[in-house]
Amino acid sequence: RSLSAVSLQAMLSDAFARFDLVNIVWDSRAAAGGRLDYRLAGSAEYYEDGAACLRCRLIDAGDGSVVWTRELLVAASDEPAAALEKIVRELTAALVQPFGVIFAQGRAKSLGAGAGDPRYRAILEAAESFRSFDPAQHSRSRTDLERLTVLDPSFGLGFSYLAALYVREYLYGLDVHDAELPPLERALRAARRGVELDPESARAYEMLFLTLFVRGDLPAAFAAGDKAIERNKYDMRAVGSYGQRLIAIGEVDKGMDMLMRAGDTSSL
Repeated sequence: RSLSAVSLQAMLSDAFARFDLVNIVWDSRAAAGGRLDYRLAGSAEYYEDGAACLRCRLIDAGDGSVVWTRELLVAASDEPAAALEKIVRELTAALVQPFGVIFAQGRAKSLGAGAGDPRYRAILEAAESFRSFDPAQHSRSRTDLERLTVLDPSFGLGFSYLAALYVREYLYGLDVHDAELPPLERALRAARRGVELDPESARAYEMLFLTLFVRGDLPAAFAAGDKAIERNKYDMRAVGSYGQRLIAIGEVDKGMDMLMRAGDTSSL
C-alpha cells in the first residue's frame, strides 16, 4: 500500500492553513503576482516489507537554500489514513507551531532586515516577548501593536496579541503605564475585538481564553478554549494551555491527559 501524495498535500494544506501566519499556495505559478516565502518538497521510498520512508525538506523560495529536513518512517503495519494523519501532525508540529521552524526563520529574516509587512514583524516580536520576559521587548511590542491596530483597525491578530500583552502587564507588572482602563479591561476589549474580526481564528479564541481565565470567568474561558481547539486541532500549544488551566482549577487527571496529548511528539 502506498501513501497518496494528493491526499497528503490536501491534508497538509488544511492543517497549515489553520495557523494565522501561514498562507498556502498549491501551485507556485499562482504566487507569481505575490510573495512566496517557502516551498515544502518531499519524496517517498518504499521497502520490500511494505514500509516507507518519507523525506521532507523546507526550501527558502528566496535563495533556494534548504532550511530544514526530516525523514519520517511509516511502518508496514500502519494503515494509510492513520499514517497520513501522523505525518501531518509531525510536520505541523515541526514547521508551523508557534516557535517552530517557520517562526524562527521568519523572525530571523523579517526582524533582522526590517523587511516585510510591519504587522507580521510585530506579531513575531510579541510572540518572542512571551518567552523572554524582557520588559523592553514587551514595551516595544505593546507600542507597535497599539500603533498598528490604530492604523489598521481590521488587524484582528494584532488585537488578539495585544490582549495577551495586557494580561502579562497585569500578571507580571511588565511595562505598567498610565491608561484610561486597567490592563484586564483593556485585555478583554482587545481579545473580543480579535474574535470579532476573525471568528475562525484559533489564536483569537486562545487569547480570549487566557483573558477570561485570568479575570476569573471560568465558564466563558473554557468555552473560548473549546472553540480554539475546535478551530485548530493541530495546535498543541493551545491544547497544552487548556490542560494547564484544567490543572489550575483542580481537574488534574483531565488536565494531565491534555498535557500528554500536547506533548506526544516523541517521533519528532
